[in-house]
Amino acid sequence: MLAIPSEIKHVVNLNPEYPVPVLKPCATDKQKIIYADFITELLTGEGCDRGYMDEPFFKHKS
Repeated sequence: MLAIPSEIKHVVNLNPEYPVPVLKPCATDKQKIIYADFITELLTGEGCDRGYMDEPFFKHKS
């Protein structure tokens, strides 16, 4: 369960196919900044499960 900021609650898509909520195209510039901060905190926080977050956003080629 994620605690999504109220400012972006209505402009994110909670599709189970993606490991993180996806921002909808109708978001304002302010909402985009809030979303970027939210995703940065989500992916760098200590509670982040790195094994789960590797697909599809952080797939690296050797």
